Amino acid sequence: METAKTPPDAVASAQARPATTEDRAAQAALFDTTFARSDGALVLPWRYGAGPHGEAITMVVDGAGGELLSSYACGPRCVVTETGSEVTVGQTGDVMTRAEARGKGHFSALDRAVLERARGAGW
Repeated sequence: METAKTPPDAVASAQARPATTEDRAAQAALFDTTFARSDGALVLPWRYGAGPHGEAITMVVDGAGGELLSSYACGPRCVVTETGSEVTVGQTGDVMTRAEARGKGHFSALDRAVLERARGAGW
């Protein structure tokens, strides 16, 4: 099976921005559609803002009309190494893009932006 490759100019033009609490309803709707669920409005506030290890980094890409096209989250997780040290790492998840917006570089832009912020946070 052949997979579509994202055109390089699409990756360059996708603009990731930090998500705000005002984005949560649109993120929840995208979550429900993407994952065939109906509880996005209930689970995302905890996942993104009240998890046991701290607030997640969430970023989004908007369409030309301001609609949410894509969203990506990375939450801190505390792990214990084999030597007993505690380390915070970032766990990515809730990677979602509207079906009609796929293949346009949104994931690539979000992945770079989120992981850059996670590294900056020491994850």
